[in-house]
Amino acid sequence: MKKSLFILNPVSGRQNFWKDVEAVIGCLVLNEIVDHVDVIYTEKKYDAREAARKLKRGQYDVVVAVGGDGTVSDVINGIIKGRSQIPVAVFPCGTSNAFAQALDLPSQKEEFCCMLRDFRIMDIDVGKINGEYFISTLAGGMGADISAKAAGSTKAIFGKKAYFFEALRSFPKQFFRSMKLYFDSEEFTAKSDTMMFYISNAGGIAGNKRLFKNSTMNDGVLNVAVFKKTSPLKFAVDFSRFLGGRNMEYSGSRCFCTKKIKIKSLDGSGIYVTCDGDISGCLPAEVECVPKAVKIVVPGGQA
Repeated sequence: MKKSLFILNPVSGRQNFWKDVEAVIGCLVLNEIVDHVDVIYTEKKYDAREAARKLKRGQYDVVVAVGGDGTVSDVINGIIKGRSQIPVAVFPCGTSNAFAQALDLPSQKEEFCCMLRDFRIMDIDVGKINGEYFISTLAGGMGADISAKAAGSTKAIFGKKAYFFEALRSFPKQFFRSMKLYFDSEEFTAKSDTMMFYISNAGGIAGNKRLFKNSTMNDGVLNVAVFKKTSPLKFAVDFSRFLGGRNMEYSGSRCFCTKKIKIKSLDGSGIYVTCDGDISGCLPAEVECVPKAVKIVVPGGQA
């Protein structure tokens, strides 16, 4: 049996997740999968990160991150920086669960308990930007604006739809804006009049798993998509196809995989980026893949 720590985000996107968590803990204890459960409730930003960072090697057999990508990212940042090497299990309850979806992690209590009982471990990659880590996606430009603004009560009430509502509201203003950026990597080095860019560790971008269909979360590279400025109509049509998971036909874009890339603004404007849905500073940035940086509990067949 295992000693476990649950780190919970009380304002997670799923409104009724409290009962789900209680049911999961009850299932784990009653089935003798764990014999000790501690719980930490986050109150403010980075609480989860600091709690995970303070853990010592062997203090727990597993840390369960309960929430969305932001909570999971904080827990994994803490585990890596604290060097405890404690495996992390994810119970996805957030507005955005791209990390859990990429690994097909269960959100139902029975399947989650079975996963912890089997306790198969996968060493996965993370992204790193200016000394901080991200697990899913880094974005700049329109994508970053939408993620940052689709927050608070709107995000809690509408869940994933909050991103689409913010996108509809932002499109008219964003189409008149672009960023003059310089990208520097082994695969792509160029100046670009860019509307937005995505860098993903999760095997796809914005739900489009076909774009990098051969990517995995332990392949040692990050997936990059750079969207150049174009007409509003063409962008709307092609990007809607992209979000729908179909092959992207947006001719002004560039998609590639890389181990490391540098991005900077050419006109000195303050362009901020988001990591896993939260604002994470401004350009310039050096982004790289850190191979097999953390241990994740995964369903059978993936380890």
